[in-house]
Amino acid sequence: RLADQTEATFKLLDKFHSHYQRFKSQYRALRFDDVTQGLARAADAVQVDNASFRLDARLRHLLLDEFQDTSLAQWTVLRPFAQRITAAKSDGSFFCVGDVKQAIYGWRGGVAEIFDAVDSELQDIETTPLDTSFRSSPVVIDTVNRIFEHLQDHENLGELASAVVNWQRQFNRHQTARAKYNGYTCLQAARRPNDDEPDDQKQTTLRYAAEEVARLSQLAPGHSIGVLVRRNEAVRQLIFHLRDLGIDASEEGGNTLLDSAAVRVLLSLIQLADHPGDQVAAYHLETSPLANDLHALAVRPRSEASDDESTDEPTPTPSLLQPRSAGRVARLIRRQLMSDGYGPTIYYWSRRLADACNQRELRRLEKLLGLAYAYEATATTRPRDFLQFVETQKVRDPSAADVRVMTVHQSKGLQFDIVVVTELETDLIGQRDQLVTGRPSRTSPIDRVCRRASKEVRALLPESWQRLFTEADELDMAESLCVLYVAVTRAIHALHLIVGPSSETERSLHKTFGGLVRAALTDGERIEPQAIAFEHGDKHWYENPGVERTARRTSSTAPTESLTPLPVRLAAPAERRSRNLERVSPSGLEGGSRV
Repeated sequence: RLADQTEATFKLLDKFHSHYQRFKSQYRALRFDDVTQGLARAADAVQVDNASFRLDARLRHLLLDEFQDTSLAQWTVLRPFAQRITAAKSDGSFFCVGDVKQAIYGWRGGVAEIFDAVDSELQDIETTPLDTSFRSSPVVIDTVNRIFEHLQDHENLGELASAVVNWQRQFNRHQTARAKYNGYTCLQAARRPNDDEPDDQKQTTLRYAAEEVARLSQLAPGHSIGVLVRRNEAVRQLIFHLRDLGIDASEEGGNTLLDSAAVRVLLSLIQLADHPGDQVAAYHLETSPLANDLHALAVRPRSEASDDESTDEPTPTPSLLQPRSAGRVARLIRRQLMSDGYGPTIYYWSRRLADACNQRELRRLEKLLGLAYAYEATATTRPRDFLQFVETQKVRDPSAADVRVMTVHQSKGLQFDIVVVTELETDLIGQRDQLVTGRPSRTSPIDRVCRRASKEVRALLPESWQRLFTEADELDMAESLCVLYVAVTRAIHALHLIVGPSSETERSLHKTFGGLVRAALTDGERIEPQAIAFEHGDKHWYENPGVERTARRTSSTAPTESLTPLPVRLAAPAERRSRNLERVSPSGLEGGSRV
């Protein structure tokens, strides 16, 4: 049965691939990874000399950054050039920088083991370990060392224990060049839900983390704070809690615009245009700040109505819950969409909604406006299609605020004075891939594929195939540890790890990030609500951070450059903007002899 499932999966994916390739060819479109895959397929057939001739240049120096995230296809393309450079014994150079402990992009093809294969595939390579941090204070580095030198203290890892041990072998004790920096680290438990809150500890932990961020921003004003989580959904929730507490925060994670009340009002307007009988959309608009403007449309004078509306009488007491009013408004909005387009229409109604919006809602409306103009090229006659387009688009909402909320993956390469890491109660291995693969070596092409199966079914397979499942779990576990490593090494001065308190039924540590951190930093005993289970350094480090203010301020975004806009003279606007050709009635063409 497992073999049949695997074969059926192959046939399905193969058929999809064929249709997908035909579709892209038909529309003359390529994805970025199509270019890489195409080059990789041609790499064996193309000689380096021929490539140099076509490039009209010979590569003498090859410098690669973030090498641990290199995919096999990328290395297949680059390897011949690297081999040519290293074998030339001339003035050329091959230089790559990477950290296998930060290999967090395996899910999109990154293979950290390529880093280890460089020594065997290239000649005369010199390797220099970099175990000194030029970012973090000694207190933060001490905590990082303690966590990753004591991962095996978790006694409930089961089959994942070997993966933890293997990962620890590549961890060398860290030092820091910032010996004068002061700092503080702690592991603390969130509170339990209040009586007026839902009985959901994960949601309460996020709320508590937001409260801690608010407290830290008041204690250490002007210091950058990075709040790191695993999921984009948690980013959205934290942004909501922070702004509810009056903290301006920059949303770095991509979420749909459906988290905006103002955007939902405009989407209800589009929904009503598509389906005038939608009572939910009508009620939403009737109770929104746009109600008066829409009532004015509903009682539009006969002189402004079209031919198909000429027999309708104005509604004396307009309400969008009345079918006639809703139908009239829907017709006018559809006409506006067809005449002006989605961009101008969304802009028109956004301006009427603006007075009821705060800064974040205005930014979300701006994002919706951008999507509306982007949609113009593929717009259809059904407003509902625009709704589906908006519902599938994820947009970021960054700002210049000191507090920035993002996923750990988005924090890669960034640094903050204070880092707050929460959402640690997630499983060490999340949703597993539906397929497991095998290859002769980690830098070789895949030669075996199998559908994922239960432990009972695996036991019936040959040992070599059982090993595929074990290796898949070990790779997933290694990537999870890399995610944890990236999270705790973003801090300059302070690192706050926030976990949920022990449940009443807790008997052992769970297989979560929180369980790993608790095992490494504490004795693994129960942790009570709002208790600090571990702390190191000076709580009041911000009073004397150990670095000059001008040198210490490390905004993770480059300062915006003040530019004076150039005056541009535009042509006078047309009498009426229209996205289509000018409208001329047949009667307006009468009175001439030319046809």
